Amino acid sequence: MSDSRGGSVLASTALAVAGGLALLGGAAGDWIVDTGVREVAGVQITEPETTPGIEFAPLAPAMGVASLLAAAGVAATRGRARRAVGVLLALVGAGGVAVTLAGLAAARQLDGQLGSAAGAAVAGGIAVLAAGALAGRGPAARVRMPARYSIDEQDRDDDGDWRLASGDDHAPP
Repeated sequence: MSDSRGGSVLASTALAVAGGLALLGGAAGDWIVDTGVREVAGVQITEPETTPGIEFAPLAPAMGVASLLAAAGVAATRGRARRAVGVLLALVGAGGVAVTLAGLAAARQLDGQLGSAAGAAVAGGIAVLAAGALAGRGPAARVRMPARYSIDEQDRDDDGDWRLASGDDHAPP
């Protein structure tokens, strides 16, 4: 799973998975935490009121799932296909950052404290963007096995063994 760049495939795959999970978790977490008071049987009760991130950034879970799928694509492809998946992953990461920052701006308009899940979602989008940049900069050409082990016609002896090994049944005895 590594290429000529060392561990860039492993690093980009790990970044994409971590970023995708952060986008998913950040969207599911509480972005706004406030306290509310309600009355139950004549007694006023103070309780926390939360607003999940999916109300502010509804596309963040989709970006998270897309980055998890693209991480599998980075690990499964080579060469130009890996570069294409890397570009797609960078676009998903940029979309994740844009969606979560827009949701964060909307969440700041409300009363209450901003929860840490919003920051996790933004960090997840940045991680996916970095994973795409890392995967997209890999080599375009496929690394091939050297020709050291191939045998040229001029290097082999003519005692007929090679013809037998090649399946040629009409070799002279």
